[in-house]
Amino acid sequence: EYPVRPASYPEGVRYPTLFTALREARPRLSTAAYYSWPPLSSLLGQAELNVSALRPCGSCDGCVEVEPQLAAEFVKALKRQRFALSWVYFDVLDECAHALRAGDRDAAYTPLLRTVDEWVGRIVRALHASRMAKSTLLLVASDHGKRL
Repeated sequence: EYPVRPASYPEGVRYPTLFTALREARPRLSTAAYYSWPPLSSLLGQAELNVSALRPCGSCDGCVEVEPQLAAEFVKALKRQRFALSWVYFDVLDECAHALRAGDRDAAYTPLLRTVDEWVGRIVRALHASRMAKSTLLLVASDHGKRL
């Protein structure tokens, strides 16, 4: 009764993403993904990305150390290039929520939220400095907030 056409995606694309759709619709637009959780590599088709920066952190402490550098790397890239679609993934809130004991979680997690907020703030300031803020949609999402 309701004809639904199956979506088609380039061969080798395991899961369609916004990057896949954008690459099909506007192949010349520039895209980037900066992330620290290696399993995301299987979701991101490298053919859809002009820039792909994986900086694995692997633990709560590792993410606290690596991810400010990831944010700085993305901010630096914004000074050189305009991306039609970019994604920055910070794994620290997920890694640390798993690592913290229940009794310590509230006291230790709030400073982590402030830390990630600062990293996002650096990106927002870079968007303003590059005059991209008015034409940029910024979506911030997190994991594990419900457990606090």
